[in-house]
Amino acid sequence: MIAHEYAIIGHKRSEIGRWLGFASVVLAPIVTSLITWASNWPLLTASIQAKMGAFTLSTGLVYAALYWGFNRYGWRWLDKLLGIPNLGGSWTVTGQSLTLEGEIKFDWSGTLTITQKWDRIAIELKTAQSGSFSETASVLLKHDGAAKLSYSYQNHPRAGEPELQKHQGFCELTFDIDRSRAEGHYFNSMGRYSFGRMTLTRAAAPS
Repeated sequence: MIAHEYAIIGHKRSEIGRWLGFASVVLAPIVTSLITWASNWPLLTASIQAKMGAFTLSTGLVYAALYWGFNRYGWRWLDKLLGIPNLGGSWTVTGQSLTLEGEIKFDWSGTLTITQKWDRIAIELKTAQSGSFSETASVLLKHDGAAKLSYSYQNHPRAGEPELQKHQGFCELTFDIDRSRAEGHYFNSMGRYSFGRMTLTRAAAPS
């Protein structure tokens, strides 16, 4: 499962980048000064004191550390403030393939795994017959607190499924305010022409 960039509608990543840059400019000299001050600790050897006294923490290194921390963890703590829905985790899926008249052709089930960071996302659906992987995605935080996830995917049948063909598709899901349930629909093309609806129930929160 390869993570890819995704759009967060209404959220400007460039603004976060500027704040991280400002914080790195402020923190770099402060940390350097603290290390220089600590180098005077009498229990340290002369060589260690000399190395610590000559140490300079670059702004770029601080920015890289702040970016990594925010991308991996920080955005989750500020998701409501920033308007970034946290949809990551494992979801139990029940779905129905529909006819043109809206009648159920057959039921299916699977597991949807969303691996989400601030700048990248990966969405993988596994069923007994096939697996699909997201290629593009966008996330929208709605005014009522619900979240909408839209993504395109490529589906690969498992070995021993001669009736299925590799195909592409699109899915749109709406998650409730508690991020414990979602409902949506999908359609397939470019190899298999079908559509249906699906319901998600959270099985595990993101790690």
